[in-house]
Amino acid sequence: MITQFLSKGSLSITENVFAVITSICINDIEEIDGTVYDVKEQLYLFLNNGQRQKGILIKNEKNDIIIDIHVCVKYGVNIAQVCKKLQALVVTEIEALTGIRPTAINVMVDEIQVKNA
Repeated sequence: MITQFLSKGSLSITENVFAVITSICINDIEEIDGTVYDVKEQLYLFLNNGQRQKGILIKNEKNDIIIDIHVCVKYGVNIAQVCKKLQALVVTEIEALTGIRPTAINVMVDEIQVKNA
């Protein structure tokens, strides 16, 4: 949970809120086909009854937000440009909605979706 101290109390935001915002950003980018589970994530989901967004890991390190995103991109796109676009959108949206700027957005491209012939 991320906690900010305000003038009349505090504000706490769970990591799941950041994951949902990130998930919405992913869906807004046409060149991304979706998120991907990795092996560690599958184990985590199994042990924690699936309480996490697929392909998105939010790490809270001393109130610094680090987001790891595993995605599948569509074949033929410029992968570097798509990842930069995703990073910029996630930072912009999270900062606009929560007032917190993520420290890092790490995008891992685990798959490429090839069009069916």
